[in-house]
Amino acid sequence: MLEIILIIAIGKGFSKYAKKNNLKGGVWATIGVLSYILGQVAGVIILAITNPYDLENFGMLYAFGLPGAAIFTLTSFLIMKSVAKNKVEIADSEILDDNLLG
Repeated sequence: MLEIILIIAIGKGFSKYAKKNNLKGGVWATIGVLSYILGQVAGVIILAITNPYDLENFGMLYAFGLPGAAIFTLTSFLIMKSVAKNKVEIADSEILDDNLLG
């Protein structure tokens, strides 16, 4: 249950930040949620490779899955932040070009 709330919060957070920076909120919310899920899968795969006998222990699954999810989600957020920054710089240069031509 807590994980579902966390996934919803990640989706809303990504969407809100994207809309604030004139990006497509739905696309970035989907990227945020998928990065969380893929990060958990990557963490569990690392656990399966390092110690396959702990796959039945839910504590170990969370211990490896949540840091993986956090790393993937943070990386996706930083990518979104970079895209938003580049979009603002491109928009500013287009405004200057229009004024020079005008």
